Amino acid sequence: MRIYVFKIPGVTEALKDQAPNCEHRYCVRHMYQNMSLKYKGDELRKLLWRAASTGNKKEFTSWMKKIEAADRKENPQHVTAFEWLGKIPPVHWARSHFFSSCLCDVIVNNMAESFNSYVLEARDMPIISMFDWIRRKLMVRMQEKRIGMEKYDGDICPNILTKIRKNQDLAGDCSTLYCGLKEYEVETGTEQYIVDLEKMVCTCGMFQLCGYPCAHACASIIQHRLNIDDFVSPCYKKEAYLRTYAYIIHGVPGESGYIKTDFEPLQPPPIVKAKGRPKKKRRKGVDENEGSLTRRGLTHTCYKCLQQGHNKKTCTKPTNPRSKFYKGADGEQGKKKKSQSLTLQQQTSIVVGT
Repeated sequence: MRIYVFKIPGVTEALKDQAPNCEHRYCVRHMYQNMSLKYKGDELRKLLWRAASTGNKKEFTSWMKKIEAADRKENPQHVTAFEWLGKIPPVHWARSHFFSSCLCDVIVNNMAESFNSYVLEARDMPIISMFDWIRRKLMVRMQEKRIGMEKYDGDICPNILTKIRKNQDLAGDCSTLYCGLKEYEVETGTEQYIVDLEKMVCTCGMFQLCGYPCAHACASIIQHRLNIDDFVSPCYKKEAYLRTYAYIIHGVPGESGYIKTDFEPLQPPPIVKAKGRPKKKRRKGVDENEGSLTRRGLTHTCYKCLQQGHNKKTCTKPTNPRSKFYKGADGEQGKKKKSQSLTLQQQTSIVVGT
């Protein structure tokens, strides 16, 4: 059974009490996975991601109206996907409602999944051995990251620099008009945005949310002939990175160096072996596996109806006359008919192959 954070109201209330200044976000992929149990369709999936990804509240409202219109066609008298999403505060899952103080636009829990994969080897260990394994792993990682950044010649961290360069490329499609001081009107496609380089904000919402220039801000900076590095938040600079990894995790002596106490040693809990093979990888959602795939990554073809996406066990369509399972009025199987309908080129290839 899979349980997601946004389905547990107790976690939300606990974070409000214990960490009131921390932003609490939900994973949009898990949200859609729950939503797809009742509201299906590729159109709703795309609209949900558009609504969650935009940094502008007006665009968010526009995408939500499209979600309502798309689902109203299918369920005119039922609770729509729009109403289902309305029960979840957008401050937890939509970029347009995030606090800009975090300088983070993440809307999925990939970081947690990555860490889960990172410590996969230690998950079956006893608790103390597991913690010690993780400690050693992180101890080495922190020093490797610090040494690697010390050799780096740039001022902005490489991953953020790659994103900025991508925005610079997108800035070529923007038309910029200078308003005065450090304010610009930027037109891209059918949309217009206002960029204020003095306040480091853009009406698209992504400049202030991420902490580095969006494509509209890059277009304004280029026209004003300014240095883009001056408009990047200090948290993305090399100096801040080195401060983060300046600390070390100290070494711990082996078991022979542990402090002896008069208490009785803790005994491990009884081991209850579950049935079947232990699961190592997480169970993927329905939206992550589109169609049945073979080991080679190819879509299955049903031997009964000769269509892709399923197999003969789950097939509900009529048998194709070209299928080997087809039996005509004469009782002959379709396999013989199929062999008789081979083209000359196919017959030649068979002879050559033999």
